[in-house]
Amino acid sequence: PPYPQMRVSDPPPPRRLLHPAPRPLAPRAVDGAAKTWRHPDGARRRIGALSKGYRQRVGLAAALVHAPPVLLLDEPTSGLDPSQILETRALLRSLAGRHTVILSSHILPEVEKTCERLIVIARGRVLADGSPRELSERHGGGAVVAEFAGADAGEVVAALLGAPGIGAAAESSDPGATTWRRVRVTPAQRGADVREAVGAAVASKGGRLRELRREDDAMESLFASLIEGAAEGEAS
Repeated sequence: PPYPQMRVSDPPPPRRLLHPAPRPLAPRAVDGAAKTWRHPDGARRRIGALSKGYRQRVGLAAALVHAPPVLLLDEPTSGLDPSQILETRALLRSLAGRHTVILSSHILPEVEKTCERLIVIARGRVLADGSPRELSERHGGGAVVAEFAGADAGEVVAALLGAPGIGAAAESSDPGATTWRRVRVTPAQRGADVREAVGAAVASKGGRLRELRREDDAMESLFASLIEGAAEGEAS
């Protein structure tokens, strides 16, 4: 962010001299940056007296003055309280239509909620590239959850454990459930789609499916599996 002794309304720091906005765009760029600020107490406060969230907002506003085509942000929500995180997330999404926003962060749940495209990089290599759903389907464990009625969950699990391509199966019904049963199935090969096999097992025991879906792996699990896979590949 700009220097802490400056006031928000002071002239922008020297970075604007290094990256001047084109003359026709300059007034609009300044107005847009001011809208990014939006502090309820006005712009006369010193930057050093602001909360971390508002200091980051001022820094972002200063970066927007010259209307850059690309914004590179490092851990933009680190240290913010929940309300500031929501505001920052909304702000970044609003910028995405006018700027390319590249966000570098190890806070993976926040990345998943903010970004449309994720790139996992380790030791200079791109390990994965795609939307959160694409990465989950491509690199996730592929676990499947089936909810059904009219069949005994134990019999369905036994049928699944004898089917090819199934690594594990177990009942995960809610405690006290009397009608609808649920089983969770993991494929033998990571990422394989076993939904067809699960549906066939339920039908073979006379069950009626209500839900059959693949679980979306948590981004932390995907990241860890990708890094571990890359390390094993280097070791071999």
